[in-house]
Amino acid sequence: MPWMNISCPKCGQTKSLESWTERTITGPLPIGQYQCPNCQHAFQRRSTGPATMWTAPNGNQLFFREKIELRTCSAVM
Repeated sequence: MPWMNISCPKCGQTKSLESWTERTITGPLPIGQYQCPNCQHAFQRRSTGPATMWTAPNGNQLFFREKIELRTCSAVM
């Protein structure tokens, strides 16, 4: 997995992806859920609509992934 940092929208703290997806006591968070290791702000990535396929007049096709929204959720200890 590539190394990357995530910044918290609430407190501004920047940490690695691993620190956002694991809790000290309970272990890994559910897939698609993230929690700030500093202020414990938690959110989930959720799909807000279906994926679509668009066909151009020349026959070429473009695939558009579903839209993703970040929603606040309950924090995990």
